[in-house]
Amino acid sequence: MADYYITGSVQLTNGSKAVTGIDTAWAIAQVAGGTIFVQAEGNPLPLASIESDTAATAALEWTGATGTYAYALLRATAFSEQLETNSNILSRLLVAMEAGTLYRYDVAGETADLATYNERPAGFAFLAIDVNPADLYIKASATSGDWAGPFSYGTGPAGPAPEIGFEPVITGAPSSNAGMVVTGSGEPGDPYEITFTIPAGEIGVNFRGAYSGATAYAVRDMVLNNGSSWIALQATTGNAPPVLPATANAYWQLAAAKGMDGTGTGDVIGPGGATVGRVAAFSSNTGKAIDDGGKLVADLVTGPAASEDGALVGFDGETGKVLKALTNEEAKDWLATTAADVSFDNAVAGLPDAPATLQTAIEVLAANAGGKNDAAFALALADLTGSIQGMNGGFADSYRNTAGINLPNGGRDPFTVSLLHFDGPVAGKKTVRDSAYEDYASGSPRHYWTPQGSFQISDAQSRFGGFSALFDQTANCRLLGDGSSDFAFGTGDFEVDFWIYRLASGVQHTLLDFRTAATSVAPYLYITNANVLAYYVSAANRIVGTTVIALNAWHHIKLLRQAGSTKLFLNGVQEGATYADANSYIVHAVGPFIGAALDGTLPFNGHMDELRVSKGIARNFDNFTPPVAAYGDGSSQTKLALYDAVGFQWYPRELKTTITTLRGTRINSAAIATVYTFRGVLSASMLRQTADYLRICLGGSLSGAQKQIANVFIGHKAAAGNAWDMDPATITRVTFGGNNGFTPIALTDHWSDWVPFVPDISRDLIISFDCPATSGILDQAQFGAGMIAGYSKATAQEADVAAPATYTALAAGNFIAFRGIEGKTAAKVYDDMVLESVAVASTSSPAKGRVLIETGVGSDTLIPNTDFVGEISRDNGATWATAAMALISDVGGKKLYQGDASLASQPSGMNMKYRFRNLTGKKTIVSAGGAQWGNF
Repeated sequence: MADYYITGSVQLTNGSKAVTGIDTAWAIAQVAGGTIFVQAEGNPLPLASIESDTAATAALEWTGATGTYAYALLRATAFSEQLETNSNILSRLLVAMEAGTLYRYDVAGETADLATYNERPAGFAFLAIDVNPADLYIKASATSGDWAGPFSYGTGPAGPAPEIGFEPVITGAPSSNAGMVVTGSGEPGDPYEITFTIPAGEIGVNFRGAYSGATAYAVRDMVLNNGSSWIALQATTGNAPPVLPATANAYWQLAAAKGMDGTGTGDVIGPGGATVGRVAAFSSNTGKAIDDGGKLVADLVTGPAASEDGALVGFDGETGKVLKALTNEEAKDWLATTAADVSFDNAVAGLPDAPATLQTAIEVLAANAGGKNDAAFALALADLTGSIQGMNGGFADSYRNTAGINLPNGGRDPFTVSLLHFDGPVAGKKTVRDSAYEDYASGSPRHYWTPQGSFQISDAQSRFGGFSALFDQTANCRLLGDGSSDFAFGTGDFEVDFWIYRLASGVQHTLLDFRTAATSVAPYLYITNANVLAYYVSAANRIVGTTVIALNAWHHIKLLRQAGSTKLFLNGVQEGATYADANSYIVHAVGPFIGAALDGTLPFNGHMDELRVSKGIARNFDNFTPPVAAYGDGSSQTKLALYDAVGFQWYPRELKTTITTLRGTRINSAAIATVYTFRGVLSASMLRQTADYLRICLGGSLSGAQKQIANVFIGHKAAAGNAWDMDPATITRVTFGGNNGFTPIALTDHWSDWVPFVPDISRDLIISFDCPATSGILDQAQFGAGMIAGYSKATAQEADVAAPATYTALAAGNFIAFRGIEGKTAAKVYDDMVLESVAVASTSSPAKGRVLIETGVGSDTLIPNTDFVGEISRDNGATWATAAMALISDVGGKKLYQGDASLASQPSGMNMKYRFRNLTGKKTIVSAGGAQWGNF
């Protein structure tokens, strides 16, 4: 009997499966399922699920109208559920029967679903029905994913094939197919195997070399006999091939017959015999006859693949078999070496014994037989070839290099572009002097360094000389360079070394900075906050040291590059790794910076001493002992001597001192028409030392036409009055070429005449002049705030007035731009220059010496033995003997002086030196020198 539930009503929505009960209690009544019928047009709704007393979901969508209806819910009974179960089972059985899979399994699905059941227990079976026949997988254990299978399911494996036998393959004629007969049968379940072999074909010809009667030959063996080739027709031993013209016998068949011997005469006729290894040579001009050349190939001389027309030829190596084109230098050296064997015409020289060659002539001269001496001859050779040339007991140097000159302490040489000793004479001053090789033409310092901020010279610490530079770790406490190309190292060798004495640790301290921007290709050397050295280029540290730099002690630092490798040394020991350095280095327009970075930050706290910058050289590229003395600057040998590397000569240094220096932008502009009077007040801290005479340097603007600077005066600041007032007792006019003014040339420094003025280094100094410009344009913030102040007014010709009307201070950051002030005494123009040679060993202790000095064009008129002397020593310069110098040659203004001296009174010795000494301060340009010793 049917079981219906009819309590309440249901609300249905067209197209929806949702069934909402009104006043129903399906869950309480334990309605498990069934079908809802309503009293309206629409379809029955079999229930898929009942969620609560008032909510259910149908298996079908309601097709009738939306509304609320009375209903009857036909409950699902056990009988109906059984019918559904039986139906499902029957369906599965029918499908399995059709697929041949009527066997037990737990679940069926596609192969891809297998992993879904990886966690099932052992024995769980999964049937993959997406393949045919189906595959059965069984869990081998409870381990995840441990499946056995797949196994064949519903279809058994194929039974054994019958045993089959094959007859041998029969090979037919070429290009026909092979045939094979298959026969036999076998019982089910017996194993079977198919085996057949195709016989190998016969081999081709087998070459056995020259025929031998003792060799056993097989069919198809080939031999060479009497120049012809033969093939064996059957196995044979001791049966030789026939002799031509026969082409076969029972054992052999001819394969290739020997050709006819040549019988023609050809186009070229040779000799009846020749020596092995000799070169063939033509014996007539027809080109049709050759003969034995008489020369072995091994004796032939070879030359280069190409050469320059007219070049001299020389041997390459010592075999005498290879020639090469000599370079100009090789040809000069060889000619200089062999010149002694050139024939000599004694008709002019008139030497004793009538020497016939230069060598014998030199030997006569060496024996003091008369005429010129070989010392002068060697000096001429040195001047010609640019190298030191030996002679019979002597040497000479043309100064095309400086190998013959003794440079004190090896420091101040032509490679030294900047040398700062940071010496006094007064502590607290700010100006430093660059003691590097000056501009030899003007004698002015090669570089100017501008102090900034609280920088000063201190006597609190010193490595050499009693003074050092002091940096106090405040912003902009530093030295500014002049941006010279000397400091733009390019890709060449360079070296920078100096001493430091640290007073603080744990912060980054700048030592040297060449950069134009933070990431530019320029050196930056600093101490890290870990207290070690670091070298920074192009936005990265390239070398980082490991040794902590202790406080309150002097340390030597060296940075150098040689042939593309850069190293950093601390106290003579390399720090960090070698940097492969192909950079082309630049420098800031006012660099390098010493003691702080390019923007004035990261300042150093401590002392610095003996800083040297060298370009074009890298010394001590391995670990070394730091110097134990200041670098030489002319205090002993080579005293105050300047080397002109272009003219290959030495100049005396002018007797000047640096009173102050200042790196600054130039003044004056053609665009300004109004004449202004300017006054620049220079702090006494900038005045380095006093002198009897001084001169000043002014410069024009960067470009364009220039207006005249006039009425230049210098004086001390007045004891009282305005900041720009001058002490009337000290006002001194400064002239330029005898004139009261000059018209500047753009980018050119203009030095004044020397004027009598004695600076008082305890008083401020004032420079005033008239100039058509609105203001000075040198930036104090960058170039020396607190060290100089500028004032101006639009009234001309007040430069010589002690206390003029009111001036206006130039805007903060601006002041008058002058370059420097130099001083000197009135005693002499030039110092007494001394040039001392290196030591050269002699073979014995000589009794007599000879000195040669060549002076260059531009020297003052010199009186030998009055204005200068030549001296010679045989005991390494401990004692000197003066030579009586006399002029022996004057060619185009180059004058050669010679003098002899007795060495008998000197201690015995064999370390020979010569030297030149200037006595009266005249300008003496020395272009070569030499010495000779012996018993002449």
